[in-house]
Amino acid sequence: MRSVALLAIMVLFSQLALGAEVSSEKRKLLAKRPHIEKIIISGNNSFSEGKIRKKLYSREDGIWQSLGLMRGNRFTKSNLAYDPILLEYFYKDQGFPDAKVDIDFTGLPEAGQVQLLVNIHEGIRYRIASVTVSGLMGKDEEKVLSMANRLRPGDYLRHSIVEGVRQEIKSYFANSGYPYASDSLLKSEHNSSVAINFKVIKGDLVAFGNLVVDSTIRTQRKVFEKEATFKRGDVYSRDKLFEFQQRLMRTNLFSYVSLRIPDSMSRRDSLMPDFRVSAMERPPRYVTFGAGATQDVAKDFLWAISGSLGNRNINGTGRKMLLESNTLFQAFSQWGFVKQHFDFSYTEPYLLGLRMPLITTFTYEPGVHSLLQNYRIETIRLDATIVREFSLWTRLSISGTYEQFRISGVGSDSAQLYKEELGLNVDREISLALETDTRPLLNKFNPSSGSLTLYELNYVGGPLGGDNSFVRAVFSWSKYNKFTSNGVFASRIKLGWVTAFGKSTEVPTKERFYLGGAYTVRGFKENTLGPVDVKGDPAGGEAIGLLNLELRKPLFWQIWGSTFIDCGYNVADIKQVSFREVAVTFGVGVQWVSPVGPIRVDYGRRTNINDYPSGGSFHFSILYAF
Repeated sequence: MRSVALLAIMVLFSQLALGAEVSSEKRKLLAKRPHIEKIIISGNNSFSEGKIRKKLYSREDGIWQSLGLMRGNRFTKSNLAYDPILLEYFYKDQGFPDAKVDIDFTGLPEAGQVQLLVNIHEGIRYRIASVTVSGLMGKDEEKVLSMANRLRPGDYLRHSIVEGVRQEIKSYFANSGYPYASDSLLKSEHNSSVAINFKVIKGDLVAFGNLVVDSTIRTQRKVFEKEATFKRGDVYSRDKLFEFQQRLMRTNLFSYVSLRIPDSMSRRDSLMPDFRVSAMERPPRYVTFGAGATQDVAKDFLWAISGSLGNRNINGTGRKMLLESNTLFQAFSQWGFVKQHFDFSYTEPYLLGLRMPLITTFTYEPGVHSLLQNYRIETIRLDATIVREFSLWTRLSISGTYEQFRISGVGSDSAQLYKEELGLNVDREISLALETDTRPLLNKFNPSSGSLTLYELNYVGGPLGGDNSFVRAVFSWSKYNKFTSNGVFASRIKLGWVTAFGKSTEVPTKERFYLGGAYTVRGFKENTLGPVDVKGDPAGGEAIGLLNLELRKPLFWQIWGSTFIDCGYNVADIKQVSFREVAVTFGVGVQWVSPVGPIRVDYGRRTNINDYPSGGSFHFSILYAF
C-alpha cells in the first residue's frame, strides 16, 4: 500500500510539472485526448522493444480498436506521468540504478492522433560484489544475514529485492520489540559492481502500553479486551497489532478499525505507547426481505418469500441473534403453502469467558399440508457449534446436531411408507473440523500463495440415536504457488471415506461421496463418476480420491486462462481402491475475475485410461474449482 501511495504522489507531482513544461501547442493536442497511433522506442540496448512496450502505461491502437470492438487508447497527461516512472522502475529493478527515461510526442490536433517518442538512457548495469551486515551481534546478526542472502554476489542489483530485504529486516525488529530500529544501506560502486552493507541500529526495547477505546464506540470495552492479542507490558510486535485488527474485523461488528498511537509523545512514553482503537460500527439491528420465483420437481411454478430480523451486537456485548423465515407457496393453478422454514440462531462470542464462540440454531418446519398427498411433515432440528481459533490461520470447530420429524394426517403404516419414499432419515451427529488457511486474507477467491488444509470427522448415530449410524472422514489440502511472473500453479489432494456401523448396513445415499463436474473431475457431468443404482443414476461411493493440477494465468483485462489435469476415483467399497479405478481428464478454461469472484467456463476431456469412455463436457460455474 505504501508503494502505491508513493507512486500516486509521484504521478501527481509529475503531472503538475508537465503542465508547466508542455508547450501551448502540445497542451492543445493533449486536450483533444488523441489516439496513440505509434510508439517509437530508442536507447533500449539491453531489452527488446516488445518487452519495453509491455512495461508502458501507453498502448498503441490495434486491430480490435480499428474495428471498433474495443475502446481506443487515448493519450493524456497521465501517460506522460506514468510512462517514465514505470520504465525507470523497471530498469532499476534490472540493475540500472541511474536509468533515465524521456517521453515526448508529436501530432496534429486536427488529426486526433499522436506518435509517442520514448528515449531511454540506460546507464551502467551493476552487479552485486558483496553483502555485509554491521551494528549487530549474536542471533540478530545471523538472522539479518540470512535475510540478506537473497542478495547474492554476482546477481544484478535489483531494486525490488534490495527494498524487500530492508522491509524484512524492519519487520523482524518491529516484531521483536524494536519498532524504532533504523538501517542505512551503504553502497560502494566500483567497475560496474556494488558492495552492499546493511548497518542496523536496534534502538530501545518497546513494550505495549494501555489499550484506549474511543468514547464514541458503543461496543463494550470487554469485547476489545477479549479480542486483544497483547496486554500492558508485553514486548511490542507489529504482527500482534495486525492480528488484533483482523480479529476485530472478523467479529462482523465493524466496517472499519484503526489502531494508532498519540501524535506526539515524550521519549519515556514512546517506550511504552498507548494504542487508541477507532472504529466504525455496523448498525446492530437489521431487517432483510426477499421474494422471487422458483421451480420444483412436483410443482412447476413456486413463489419464495424470505425475511430476517437480527441484532449483531446485543447491548454492545458482541452477542448475536437472528430470526429467519422462508416460505414456498404455489400460485395460479393451485394456491397453497408448500413449505415453511423458521430458523432462530444465537451466538455467545465468549463461552466460559474464553474467545470461543458458541453458535446455536433452532430450526422448525411446521406441518404444511402436502398439495399432492394427505399428510403433514413436521421437523425440529437443533445445531450447536463451538469454534476455537488457535491463530489467525488455524481454527477447530466442534458441532452437534439433534433432529426429529413427525408425519401426521395418515396412519402409522402409511407414514412409514411415505418416510421410505421420501428418503427421510433422522440423523444425530457430532462433527469435528480442523482448518488451516494461509491464503491471503484479501484474495481468497483467486490466491497466488498459501494453502488451505481441512480435516473433517463426522460421527452419526450409535449411542446418539437416529435412523443411521456411520462415520465419515475427509482430508483436503490445496496449495497455491506463483508461476512465472503473474501466473498461479494450484493443486489439490482430497481423500474421503464413509462407512456404516452398528445397526446400519449401508450409508444413506445423501451422505455418500460424489465426483464429477465443475468442482471435482471436469469432463464428467455432475456426480456421474462412481457407482450407479439399478436405474443407472448416481448412487454415491464409500471412498474417494481426488487430485487436481491447474495452471492459471491472466490473458488481458480481467480475463484469465487455465489448463488443468483432474484425476479421481469413487468406489462403492474401500477395498476396491486401486489405480485401475482412477479416471483422468484434462482441459482448458477461461475465467472473468469479477468483483464477486471468478466466473468461469471450462472444457474437460476424458481419457480412455482404465476403460473410461472418451468424450468431454463443458462446465459453467462461479469461483474456481478449488
